[in-house]
Amino acid sequence: MNSHTLPIKQLFYLMLLFQLGSIGVNFGGHIGKDAWISLILGTIEGMGLFILYYLLYKQHPSLTYTQILQHTLGKWIGTILSLLYSSYFIYIGARVVRDFTEILNLHILYQTPAWFISIFFLITVSYAGYKGLHTTSRVGMILLKVFLVLWFLFLIGVFLSHLFHLSNLQPLTPQNWRPIFKNILPLTIPYGGMITFLMLFVYTSQKDKIFKNGIWSIFISGFFLVATTILNIGILGGPIAQELSFPLLTSSSLIKIDAFIQRLEPIAIILLIIGVFFKVYIFHYTACLSIVQVFKWKEIHIIPTISILMACISVFGAENNITHFYIGFRILPYYVHVPMQIIIPLIVLCISLIYKRKSL
Repeated sequence: MNSHTLPIKQLFYLMLLFQLGSIGVNFGGHIGKDAWISLILGTIEGMGLFILYYLLYKQHPSLTYTQILQHTLGKWIGTILSLLYSSYFIYIGARVVRDFTEILNLHILYQTPAWFISIFFLITVSYAGYKGLHTTSRVGMILLKVFLVLWFLFLIGVFLSHLFHLSNLQPLTPQNWRPIFKNILPLTIPYGGMITFLMLFVYTSQKDKIFKNGIWSIFISGFFLVATTILNIGILGGPIAQELSFPLLTSSSLIKIDAFIQRLEPIAIILLIIGVFFKVYIFHYTACLSIVQVFKWKEIHIIPTISILMACISVFGAENNITHFYIGFRILPYYVHVPMQIIIPLIVLCISLIYKRKSL
């Protein structure tokens, strides 16, 4: 793959944009006004996951995750797991594309077929894949600034419209902590996906700064995700916000400043486009990179193949939105994310430490 040395600043921007790709999603489950508390705890959990990934990387600083699996577990088991992770990245990336197409269908492109949106979007992702990680990350440096400006415009619009009501968040202390802790595990969605960067750390210059920049990216993205969740609850109220799949869009549609500024949905849509693009791009790129390293194929053939697979899964992967969200919040967190994001990396880390201790 076209992977030049990646400056640490560009890696930081990619990690931050990857996590901000989840800004439009409802993470609250059915805990209403306490969703922001659950998200804070989920951010702390995300930092713990990143520490796990970084410790694993430190045992093999010259290898990608695919190569680590093969080196630690042997050729056959390592190859099988590498292909399993490639499939995992493709599937999760396709689900993000599905979310994106649903948003556009509901709010802008009412009559446009979902398959057309998916294909057009993935053509753009494929083009970025051909241009390479270095070029795309430089574009990310620019688009992150656009993202931040638009988010603060949204924030200003909320308060100028007098939409935010603190009473919707009160009492601030939850009466029952059990639902909050129960909701933490599904919050691995934005942070557990950071396992993809185990494929990219090897291309980074200033490797001694990876840990600090990774933790900061989680802290900053956590701030924006929590703040956005608080705004949504303050505007819509907990009971309404918890029932919406994409509450940010509904909140932005209510903004009205005097008579000349109304419905800031375009700002929310652009925020989602920027975040989702980089989220899908990272899943797409790391899936391609893993397959290229396993089979020694050329990326010119792999990139369009991955895009076609993602497009098909995004359109046909779930019969309807109810099924799509049921899989995303009831099945994936417990039966897919936990093994792929926690159990397997933890086992590989333990084996790596045992090998290292025996070699001393």
